[in-house]
Amino acid sequence: YAIDAQGDDVLVAVFGQWSDVAVWKSTDNGMTWNRIVVNDFPLTNYVADAGYTAADLPPYNPDQPDSLAILTSDFSGAAILDNDGKAHVFFGEMYVIDADFTDGGTNFYPGSSGIRYWNESHGEDSTRVIADIIDSDGNGTFDVPDIANIASYFTSMTSFPSVGINTSNQLFLAYSGVTEEYSKDDANPNLQFYRHIYTIASPDGGESWTDPIDLINDNISSDPDLIPAIEAVFPSVARHVDGQVHLIFQFDFEPGLAVRGDSDPAETNFISY
Repeated sequence: YAIDAQGDDVLVAVFGQWSDVAVWKSTDNGMTWNRIVVNDFPLTNYVADAGYTAADLPPYNPDQPDSLAILTSDFSGAAILDNDGKAHVFFGEMYVIDADFTDGGTNFYPGSSGIRYWNESHGEDSTRVIADIIDSDGNGTFDVPDIANIASYFTSMTSFPSVGINTSNQLFLAYSGVTEEYSKDDANPNLQFYRHIYTIASPDGGESWTDPIDLINDNISSDPDLIPAIEAVFPSVARHVDGQVHLIFQFDFEPGLAVRGDSDPAETNFISY
């Protein structure tokens, strides 16, 4: 979830995976609330193995990895109220599926990618992708051969968005994304590609967005020789942007997590500003 406040306006956003992405907004300091659906999950209160068909879902989209796959969030998201009180919401795109109605579980697609965006002028259930994985070499494909080569954060390949705003209603977003340029041959449990921190900005309150900038670069890094070995995640942008965007993120030198997923051996981590 994410929470923001601006004057008497209060915003709470919830990023469901097998449920809606929705916001609750109050314009009277929390006395009354209005719920707005950002991304409508078509199966209300679904439980594993309950079963559904393609007819229960929105019309088929060629971007779906399967006819029973459902567009949703990856549990990561950000939300902010601009200076006019308008709500803006961001989340990592994910597809989920209940492929076997007898196994007691559900599945997700770790190869999903895209940062989805919504604001109140869009109306309900109307998100769009404003950033995605980067084809760095320009060959028309994202050169990660298999999902086994993506460290498990249980999220999208573009995830952990965080947002700030300035007094001109310009928005600044940071997120973590898988790169195709850098990988570790001896990662646990096999070759894995690193994640970097990317930033985008909107000069016009969310109508248009810049191309992503990779913050793990020669101009910013204090030790450029380390760039091919940095795993950067969990960006946090200061809400109020002045003449600069201020953010921190976490990095180490091994793709993945120690506490779940890959269960990598714990090592020193760093917070970079």
